[in-house]
Amino acid sequence: MLALPLRADVELILFKYETTPVDSAGLLSALQSLYAGDQYLLQDGHKAARVKPTVGVKQGCPLSPLLFSLYINDIGTIAEGVQGAVAGSEDVRVTHMLHADDLTLLANAPDAMQTMLKRPVVYARSKQLTINTAKSEVVHFNSKRGAQVPTFMLTGAALKCSDWFKYLGMTYHRTLNMTASSEHAAIPMLAAAHRIRGFVRDTALCDRPFASLWLAKAYVVPAGMYGCQVWG
Repeated sequence: MLALPLRADVELILFKYETTPVDSAGLLSALQSLYAGDQYLLQDGHKAARVKPTVGVKQGCPLSPLLFSLYINDIGTIAEGVQGAVAGSEDVRVTHMLHADDLTLLANAPDAMQTMLKRPVVYARSKQLTINTAKSEVVHFNSKRGAQVPTFMLTGAALKCSDWFKYLGMTYHRTLNMTASSEHAAIPMLAAAHRIRGFVRDTALCDRPFASLWLAKAYVVPAGMYGCQVWG
């Protein structure tokens, strides 16, 4: 399994909507108005500089994920003719998963994975995307520690291996041991509980149990339930 972060150019994203066969003049005009004359003031002490971003979509804008997803909605072509990883049954295979700008490739055979690794380079070049190889990692699931595993190449560089894979709030260990995943998920919950205990002690709330209960419900429980909204 491999994770690839992607980044796109603003003008290219807008260009795609300009060239769509549907009547999108109104939509295109609205999109262009969001980015026209966009400037930000960066302040560092007494130094100030105006910056006009030319790469990516607006961070925090509710429309940005949709724009990027539509721009790369044909990314499934990189997996055509390739057998992906076995899912629930032998008849169901998964080649890739996409969440925001993170692309995950899956395969049981090393040759299939390397084939899919060659295609994103061509795809990214055609879309003028940037693949962040420094953040790209490989996880060899069900592999033993110290075992000889294949090395995968991307743009001439060997990709680093990792023991963990995080997807939609869940962290998976290469051994697929769910005990390790649950222990990993408990870390932020225990950290939140520790901070709440310190806050209650420092603010003299020890004699107000309802305040402690409210703080635990607001901060500790969500930290432990992170990802449950997606996975149920």
